[in-house]
Amino acid sequence: MSDNQSYGTPFLSSQCLELKEEIYRYGIKITSDAHVILIHPYEAVDSIYYIDKGRVRFCTTNYEGKEKILLIQEEGSIFGAVPSLLILQMPNMSIVTETPTVLYKMDNRIIASSNLLKDGLLKYMSKTIMTLMKVIESLSLDCCKIRLYNLFCASADAASALEDNWYSLRFQYSQDDMAKIISANRVTVARLINELCDEELIRIVNRKIQVKKTAD
Repeated sequence: MSDNQSYGTPFLSSQCLELKEEIYRYGIKITSDAHVILIHPYEAVDSIYYIDKGRVRFCTTNYEGKEKILLIQEEGSIFGAVPSLLILQMPNMSIVTETPTVLYKMDNRIIASSNLLKDGLLKYMSKTIMTLMKVIESLSLDCCKIRLYNLFCASADAASALEDNWYSLRFQYSQDDMAKIISANRVTVARLINELCDEELIRIVNRKIQVKKTAD
């Protein structure tokens, strides 16, 4: 995947393998079903969460009550670090499991006892800031069609490469969720899917989307 196809998406999946053993050592294992709210808007956060398996989304609502999906994090990622370490409330944002998820929850006070945790979190948060800067750039410069195509590329299953750079997707989002991710509506998403099909950048096989990754 080229840079243009990877950074214009809401996915934040920077792996922090150097932290994994420390998190297993100090964290408390939590198993959650899909569609469970882990952190509510304006909730005080005093713990850091590591996603061992599964996927979560960061959601907010605008003044009209419409939901927007801001970020998606997969296994190997951390959330809650900034509000926890700065002793802040969450903004108008909830964190919800998209799939059955296994988490490790770690009290922020434990971090002070481990230099490895402190150094690893600093590196991870620095990577996250760089990724968010690129996401902001994409939101400012890219049209909805490019953001939708980038979403498909980011969802591509590298283990299921087909002929001529075609890939199945690791998961299939509904058109409603696609609209929430790219800041559009379902009618626009349906039109953009048709346009991407016409341009042979995606195709629909057995009612499932496949994406063709381009070299540029």
